[in-house]
Formats: sequence, structure tokens, C-alpha cells
Amino acid sequence: MYCRIAMRQLICINILFVITFFSANSYSWGGLGHRIVCDIAWRDSSSEVKKILSQTAKRMGYKTFADSCVWADRIRKNASYDFLKPLHYINVPVSSSSVKSSQCLVGRKISQKPRCVITAVDYYATRIRLPSLSQRQRDEALLLMSHFIGDLHQPLHVSYAYDRGGTAKKVIFEGKLLSLHGLWDSTLLYCQPFSADLPRSSSWKTIGRYLWNGGKKPDISVISTYSIISWADESLAMTKSLYRDTDSQRLPNDYCRQYHPLAVERLRLAGFRLARKLEETLAP
Repeated sequence: MYCRIAMRQLICINILFVITFFSANSYSWGGLGHRIVCDIAWRDSSSEVKKILSQTAKRMGYKTFADSCVWADRIRKNASYDFLKPLHYINVPVSSSSVKSSQCLVGRKISQKPRCVITAVDYYATRIRLPSLSQRQRDEALLLMSHFIGDLHQPLHVSYAYDRGGTAKKVIFEGKLLSLHGLWDSTLLYCQPFSADLPRSSSWKTIGRYLWNGGKKPDISVISTYSIISWADESLAMTKSLYRDTDSQRLPNDYCRQYHPLAVERLRLAGFRLARKLEETLAP
């Protein structure tokens, strides 16, 4: 009898662990990716902007700006924030080579509320400095803008409606069945170390510091290009490539080696571009 009870408790604990782990990593870029993006941005910001970011994070209940960048995913179970759910992504026609053809953008007026991630970035950027809003509303706007810039650089957040951005597309990666979207949100980031100098278990802070200072910085012209449409088109081009390479459900053995560096580069670009946007929006 004791063994049965102990075994039942062990099974429950294991189930709880699995649910907790995959719930925490089922959103855009996962907690690791968003923290890395915002850590890079924080490191690349001026002292004045760093102070604002730290104060905002503290008011929102987080110790660091990087930690606060997961807030937009943490509130998904809060029904009062349901209106934000479509703002984490953009759907485009399968035949399209640019996001400009998305229904989210066609005929939209600047004064209208956003309907997808592209329009959400600038919408919340404008709210950060609006004196008519409460401090809480401005803080939320800052965290949403930062999070959405991270989302925009995850290829499958610029994707297709028919399979919900790869969520319904199942693949076998290293012997495990999961969605293509889930693979890119978090699993791919853990499949190998970020560099030969970093162990696979490195923290987001260690990885962020390395990608900001120790790794090869992206070309300044790529960072400086401020066009949300062009950022999204980069992701769309990657999405098209990903779908061409997943004709078979079982992914090739070298998938991690091939695509992990590309995912890391998207995180890096998002971090540096976010830093530019933060300076533009927050600097005195």
C-alpha cells in the first residue's frame, strides 16, 4: 500500500513538473529568449535609459528589466488582457513575400488600435510618454513594446494562419514530437551551447553579456535599419525557408547545428534594435 501511494505521489510530481516546464516555455521565444533580448538592450542603453528601465521593472514587480520582459506572456491567463493575444504575431498569405499584404496592415489608419505585432510596436511606443496615462499604463506600454520587438524577430511569429504559426505543425526533433513553433520558441535555444566558451546551462545574464560584448556584433547598418516592416520581412523570409526544410516530419540530424546560430542571431539583432528604440523613445 505504501509503495502504491509513493508511486502515485511521484507520478503526480512528475506531471506537475512537465506542466510547469512546458507552460513556462510555450510562448514567444520562451523566458530565456525574451530575457536575453532585453538584457542585450539594457546593456547597450545609456545610463539615463537604464535608470528608467530599472525603475519600470521595479514598479512592475521585477528585479531586472530582462525579467520584466516576460510579463507580456505571464498575463496571458488574465482575461482582462485577452485583447493583447493577437498582438504577439502577424499572419500573411502563404504566397506573400512581404508582410505588407497582411490584412492587419491593409487600410489601417494610424489612429486605430493595433491588430498584430507590427502595429503594436509603434502604438505602445507612443503610449510610453503620454502624460494623460497613468504610471501603470505607461509602464505596461514599455514592457509590451519591448516584448513585441522580441516577438517580431522570432520567425514563426511572422507566419501563416492555416497552422497557427507552426503551432499545429508537428515535427520530430532529436527523437521528440513537438510543434515547429514550440521548437523555435525555446527548445532550439537549449539544443547546444551559445558558444564554445559557454556551457549549455549558462544563465540568461551570462548569455546576454556574451552576445552583447563577447560575440561578434551585427553590422551597424543592420542594427540601424529602423523599419518594422523590414524586420518582419526578415522573419518571413526565414519562415519560408523553415517550411521548405520541414517537408518531412522528422527533422534532419544537423537541424540544431544549422539553425541554432540563426536563432541566436535573431535574438542578438532584436536586442540591439530594441536598445535603439528605447533610446529613441526614452532618452531625454
